[in-house]
Amino acid sequence: MIGFGQQVEECGEWTLEDIEKMETVEKDDMASVFANALQKEVNRNSLTPCLKTSNFHSTREPEISASAYVARIFSMTNCSPSCSPPPCLKTSNFHSTREPEISASAYVARIFSMTNCSPSCFVFAWRYLKQIESEDWKFMVNKLNVHRLVLTAIMIASKFIEDKYYSNQYWSRVGGITNDELNALEREMLFTLSFKLSLTRPEFLSLESHLKVLSESSDDCKNASGYQIMDSMQIIEVSG
Repeated sequence: MIGFGQQVEECGEWTLEDIEKMETVEKDDMASVFANALQKEVNRNSLTPCLKTSNFHSTREPEISASAYVARIFSMTNCSPSCSPPPCLKTSNFHSTREPEISASAYVARIFSMTNCSPSCFVFAWRYLKQIESEDWKFMVNKLNVHRLVLTAIMIASKFIEDKYYSNQYWSRVGGITNDELNALEREMLFTLSFKLSLTRPEFLSLESHLKVLSESSDDCKNASGYQIMDSMQIIEVSG
């Protein structure tokens, strides 16, 4: 595994001066920017009034759950089993069957506080998230898949650009999932990205700027949760 300095020198578009400037960025500042931008992305991808995109959308979330609604339809129509949808809308291995209690922004705060990853990791991770989303819509971040997606993306970024990084076993403890599951998620994301993990200097600066703008923009759908560092020893659970 080569260090970040070695990697960027070979890239040709980076200089050591660029690296020194990046190292002066406050780590918690970039973590906060990433967390806020991510939370807003999740909120905007949720079913809220400002995202009414078709005649099938409601302007607010119905009080009845999807599973209860399906049960109602079945009980009143007695349709055949072949008509029934799957028990949940889990569309990828990154999805949970239920929404984790911890918010996306608080989850990022936990990852940062327990791994102390560099500011650049968040920029690279953002690129990975947007790249796999462009490959398949099922990877679009939402409340059910954002935790596994962001954990895997930040871990991959850390392993790619940092000289020293934690093992997958430690990252799984940070993220609240099993080591075997995290290994599988890492493989899936890497293959979806076609192992294209590097960024040119213009790409990096553009993504960094985009993150800051998104983080500072107003969120008309729902106010994002405030960025707070969690107790690093708190045990969380996002499996399901």
